[in-house]
Amino acid sequence: MKKFKKSPKKTKTIVISAVAITILIGGIYLYKTYALYEEKKEFNLLKGRIVDFRKNNKDIEISAIVNGKPSEEIPNKESGYIVEEVYCTNNAEGVWDNEEWVLNIKNLSTSKTTCSLNFYPKSFNEFIIAKSVGNEEIEKFEHKETEQTPALTDYRYIGENPKNYVCFGSEENPCPEENLYRIIGVIPTQSEENGRYLNRVKLIKEDFYTENESGNLQISTSTKKGYGYKWGKDFNNNNWEESPLNLEVLNQVYWNHLKEYQNYISKSIWYLGAMDHEKREIYTSNDYYFGERSHTKSLNGGKISFIANIGLLYPSDYGYSIGSQYENSAMFPNKEFYQSNSWLYQLEQEYYEWTISPDYTYRASNAYAIYNRGEVSIQGVDDPRFHHNVRPAFYLKETIGYKSGNGTKANPYRIHTI
Repeated sequence: MKKFKKSPKKTKTIVISAVAITILIGGIYLYKTYALYEEKKEFNLLKGRIVDFRKNNKDIEISAIVNGKPSEEIPNKESGYIVEEVYCTNNAEGVWDNEEWVLNIKNLSTSKTTCSLNFYPKSFNEFIIAKSVGNEEIEKFEHKETEQTPALTDYRYIGENPKNYVCFGSEENPCPEENLYRIIGVIPTQSEENGRYLNRVKLIKEDFYTENESGNLQISTSTKKGYGYKWGKDFNNNNWEESPLNLEVLNQVYWNHLKEYQNYISKSIWYLGAMDHEKREIYTSNDYYFGERSHTKSLNGGKISFIANIGLLYPSDYGYSIGSQYENSAMFPNKEFYQSNSWLYQLEQEYYEWTISPDYTYRASNAYAIYNRGEVSIQGVDDPRFHHNVRPAFYLKETIGYKSGNGTKANPYRIHTI
């Protein structure tokens, strides 16, 4: 019987081996079941952030991109960020819930699936600036000091058809055509003379605007709908601050129809520096930018700036819409180039459109317009032949936040007040 008696040493070895095997099996089970990572920092990224991932019994790897750059950490809910996009490999579908701050994953059927979360700032202006990183559709422009403004930096959408659509004034889905707008860019603006320059998103209506309340709509062959607006008060007045188009159409009828969405818009300074029509064939985008912000008054001695809620696009907005590489190229000789490369040119419509800028050099009172052939030139402010299209433009308050959407016409950006 003695030879069959187990030694304490052998018994201890068996017990230790059994415990080790149990721990190993348990570890494998936990790994397979709970998709734990080998590195603690990876587990911390997942902890409390994925719904029902344990039921999938598959590995999930999470990568975070913050402001267009890889990050080792997922921002917390109070950080001022929001997820715009989720990309998953292996045909898995990831949907981030910005309210619950969790990731829901569907169709997870393959191990080693990776989901990339793209975090952007909640505020819409910072959202667009962050989107500019590595984005060929948004370009950064550095402007030198002008007679009215200091050196400023803005971010503008460029190209033939960038993803810059916004649904404004409606919560319907799909967004009604009349509520589609497009982002010119993030432009530093003031709300008052000598005020702070704040980065604000500048929107322009996607289609031309008409109404029947102001009494200013006239029959015209130069417009999309057969009706258009004169720019000035009368034949001898190209002062924008006195224009019925400004006072009665844009900042009265159009403004009143916005109702509660008026609260999204910031009152801003609009620059009314006048340009020299004699130089139109050599004017570049930068020339227009400096002219708009100059101290040169219109032919009739109008103001050089004006505070209002609603305005129109500048000639320089149109010029910059094809990119900074052309900002020093004369716009007029390259008018055909704008027809196929500028999203601000209404390709299929081939009609005239007013800008906000007056002229100071010609024989009569004129303002600048975008012609049907793509160039920028002057037109008589009250000439019955020249009643043109308008697209209202305005600046959003810096407190407006990003809500959803990817900027396409089918899925435009949705915004809200923060």
